[in-house]
Amino acid sequence: MNKHFAFIPITGLVLLTLAGCGTVPNATGTTTGTAAHQFTNSATGTSGANAATHSMGATNNTASSTGYTGAGNSVIGNTAAGSTAASNTATGNTAAGSTVNNASTDSTTTPQQEDASVIALIKDKGYVVDETTPNADVKTASGDTLTAWIATAAQSQDGYNHLVFFFLNGQYIGTDTAKPSLEITSAVPAGNGIAVTYPVYTSNDSFADPTGRPVTITYTWNGSKLVPNKPYPTQFQASGSTSQGQNTITTTSYSTFAEAANQIASIQGANGVGAGSPTVNLGNGIIAKESAATGQARYVWQEGNWTIQVRFYTRNSNAAVKQVAENMVTYLHTHLLPTPNSRGVIVVESTNQSTTSFQPKTTIAWQEGTKVSELQQTGNPTQALQTVVNHKQ
Repeated sequence: MNKHFAFIPITGLVLLTLAGCGTVPNATGTTTGTAAHQFTNSATGTSGANAATHSMGATNNTASSTGYTGAGNSVIGNTAAGSTAASNTATGNTAAGSTVNNASTDSTTTPQQEDASVIALIKDKGYVVDETTPNADVKTASGDTLTAWIATAAQSQDGYNHLVFFFLNGQYIGTDTAKPSLEITSAVPAGNGIAVTYPVYTSNDSFADPTGRPVTITYTWNGSKLVPNKPYPTQFQASGSTSQGQNTITTTSYSTFAEAANQIASIQGANGVGAGSPTVNLGNGIIAKESAATGQARYVWQEGNWTIQVRFYTRNSNAAVKQVAENMVTYLHTHLLPTPNSRGVIVVESTNQSTTSFQPKTTIAWQEGTKVSELQQTGNPTQALQTVVNHKQ
């Protein structure tokens, strides 16, 4: 750093000027500045070289703490550091964990360079963005800059699985939720906060066509953490009741491994397909076998140790049934079910044989030793899969 000295004979004082700092003394005698290099002088007026504290460049000069405890699809999600995952509740960040640098960034860093750095950080966390600038940026009540980026999981093959990454003055402070949403519609400025809109899926909705009323949550910075103004949409949460019906996972212990295996077999029933059965392409490399009997039909396919069946009545719309199966395959392409040490089964079956609409009930069960865990849920099967995927985490 270049230093320039000017001697003023009248007062005999030596003024030390740091090139580019633009420092201004505050009321206590502490010198502050907006550039990256700062001296903090003690209250006794100690000169820069002998200051009690001295912060340079990337060292956090002023910081506040924020963090996240809890997981699942809770509001808020992971923070920059110190986050731990546990439950799937709609609670905000706790004031512990990551530190957020409130000092201004280096004056030589351009907005383009800062955005490039942000995009690289998001990529390091396994997500990608479509834009080269934030989806939204606002001034907080304290004058800091809050930005939001909508990002998609890098491994997603279909463009789903979204998170909103938040930054304060260019420093990462967390995501909107701990687990990705199927989709996020938008993130826009809303006063001192950023409003994020989530689509709401109802029974039998395809991924591309949610029919529920969208939910918009506004996230604001209160000086130490992000605060949402309402809970996350319930159908995305992995515990508690949802509008889709019961979604409680029960675990039953059996006397022997064989008894537990028999329970799985009884839930699965007969597959009803054979080597010569016709096939149907469900996408993402999954080919199901199809069987039909008087008034009934089914798709059957295997994913790892899981056997999946979609059973329906021939009166039900075949197109609607196939769409449900394709949605399940798409979801499982980027989400992992628990790994059973023997086998697991998913049975989706129609509950109404007198209508063309497909109104399914889903049973998911898997064996771990002498224990069998089971979920029964009506409505959208993909939401049942979400419950089990989140449960294992």
